[in-house]
Amino acid sequence: MSRRRLRPFGWTVVSLATLVVVAALWAGWTWWGSTLLPGDRARAAASSAAGSWSASPSPQASAAKGPAEGQLIAVMRIPRLGSGWAWPVYASTDDAGSALADGLAWYRDTALPGQKGNFAVAGRSATGANGFKDLRELRSGDEVIVETSSAVFTYRIDVAPQDLTVKSTDAWVLDPVPGHADATAQQPLITLTTSQDMVSTSDRSVALGHLVSTRNRS
Repeated sequence: MSRRRLRPFGWTVVSLATLVVVAALWAGWTWWGSTLLPGDRARAAASSAAGSWSASPSPQASAAKGPAEGQLIAVMRIPRLGSGWAWPVYASTDDAGSALADGLAWYRDTALPGQKGNFAVAGRSATGANGFKDLRELRSGDEVIVETSSAVFTYRIDVAPQDLTVKSTDAWVLDPVPGHADATAQQPLITLTTSQDMVSTSDRSVALGHLVSTRNRS
C-alpha cells in the first residue's frame, strides 16, 4: 500500500497550526511565565525590608545626599490592588532598567517619600517585574502607602490613571508640582506611571496624589 502524500494545502494547515502554537507559547511566557521569578523576588525583598525597618527604625535619608543607585528606598502598598500587594521601590539608574527589572523605580531627582515635592515612581505593566499591571484599577480617593526605614506615609490619589494618559516624553508629570512648571511645591505629592498598553507604545497611564498622613516608626 502506497503512502498518501500530504498535499500543499495540508502543509499550509500544519504550518499555520505550528505558528499558532509557537505564538501561544511565546505569549504565555512573555505575559505570564516571565513575571513569576521577578515577582517572587520583589515580594521577598519587600517583606524583608519592611520587617527589618519595623524591628530597627533608622533616620530618614538626607535629601541632599540621596540614596545610592539601586538602593531599596521604600516598600509601596496599594490596598485597592489587594491586601498582599507590596512592592519594593528602588533608586533608579539613568535608564531605570535595572530597578524596573526587580520592582518599582523611583525617578531620581524627584522628591523622596514624605518630602515636599513630587515623589515619582514608575513600574512595568507587563513582563518581568510587572508591579503596576493593575494600576489602572486605582480610583480617585484610593490610598497609596509608602513605607521607609523611618516612617510610613499615606498618599491619596487625586487623579486616577484611567483618567490621565500622556506620552513618554511628557516630563511635566514629574515636575515638583505636575502641570505647573514654575511652581514651588508646598506639600508632598506622588506620581505613579506605567505603560498603558500591553504592547510597547509611547502611551503612559499616570496617577497623581498628595500626602495625607505620616507615622514615624520611632
